Amino acid sequence: MIKKISSFVIPALVLMPALVFAQSDGVNRLIDQVQNLVARLIPIVIGLALLVFLWGVLRYLFSKEDTEKGQAKSFMLWGIITLFVMVSVWGLVQIVSDTVFGTGGPREIVPSIPRVPGS
Repeated sequence: MIKKISSFVIPALVLMPALVFAQSDGVNRLIDQVQNLVARLIPIVIGLALLVFLWGVLRYLFSKEDTEKGQAKSFMLWGIITLFVMVSVWGLVQIVSDTVFGTGGPREIVPSIPRVPGS
């Protein structure tokens, strides 16, 4: 019984790295697709949070009763909180990815004021 199991396990362990490396191209492609999807969704979600905040502002401006104004304040508060959290997390992820992992793209070069030699 042990001989049958070892005759299967040992070749499987020996061939495991080849199997993993053969699949890495597909995994890298999948990771790239997920990153692209998230990069496209983040601005949309931030825009929706901004719309929620603006909807609260409009409801506050056009409401006449205190209960409606309270609900509008709640919309504005949650819109601001959501915007703050999303932008903060997005910024922290960018900082960590740039500094720790070195995945940041090329930096934009800010032009400087030209200087005249000798002045």
